[in-house]
Amino acid sequence: MTKKFVSMFLALAMCLALAAPAFATTPPDDESEYDEIVVFSDTVQAGGIQPLNDLTDEERIQQAREGVLALGLEEMGLGYIEEACLSELDTYANEENIILEEYIVLIPKARAASLTYYAKCRGYDFYRADTSKSTVIHRQEKFAQYPGLIDLSMATANIAMCFVSEPVFTISWALLTSLSSFGPTGGRVYSGDFMDCFARIYPKNEAFYIKEGSTYALVYNREYGSADPYTVYHYIQPEDKAHPTETVTYDPVDFPNLSDSGRRDVYLSMMVGFYEEQEPVMTWTIASHLNYEWIK
Repeated sequence: MTKKFVSMFLALAMCLALAAPAFATTPPDDESEYDEIVVFSDTVQAGGIQPLNDLTDEERIQQAREGVLALGLEEMGLGYIEEACLSELDTYANEENIILEEYIVLIPKARAASLTYYAKCRGYDFYRADTSKSTVIHRQEKFAQYPGLIDLSMATANIAMCFVSEPVFTISWALLTSLSSFGPTGGRVYSGDFMDCFARIYPKNEAFYIKEGSTYALVYNREYGSADPYTVYHYIQPEDKAHPTETVTYDPVDFPNLSDSGRRDVYLSMMVGFYEEQEPVMTWTIASHLNYEWIK
């Protein structure tokens, strides 16, 4: 059977479309301050490609919404948490290639605890709260297929991951060439092989509010946390390999919270604009700012 040489120059670029803002102290991240209420949890198979059950992506998000509503947070005086969670889940529902694995609502152990004062901007007092944490898989399936051929000996580039236009780490090309698909120099692969790109994300949502008398108006959700990227290589002729797929994992990438991001004042000013124009609440998710690119 005729086989063909192929080379891949992969850059897995994860960049923020909006660089994050900054200027005060980082809010405390003390898990003991919260009761963590799991409102949805359903694992997926290793590799993150197929759910263990028959739930669709939409059904996963809907079950999480129903779980949030079932807590009765409004009646507990914690409606601000419910609003932030539902807004975040609505954003997930409108995004593509998202698998929700777990959704946890963060409820202050001191039930009477008020929101944390954050900053003043353009005459408005801002408050914040961590409202949820979750596990999400972002997927880009059939990321690349190869009808054309390039000599494998040209594979001299490294695999680079970029974060806010700055390299976080590089991985030697040898990591991919060590896969059985490539073998030693001069090895062959079928031109129909393809690769899927994934990232398992562990976001925490921080919600921002403007005080209106004795109440608080939600103006913005912004996730922070980490993403663990990995690629899954699929063989067009799996019978020639020990396994039909090969998985390569990469180091995690951190997404800072607003205070650590470096442009907090810019974001606060933007939130004031949303508030004054009565724009719908926006949610900035890590998943919506992941991008995968091939470079040479």
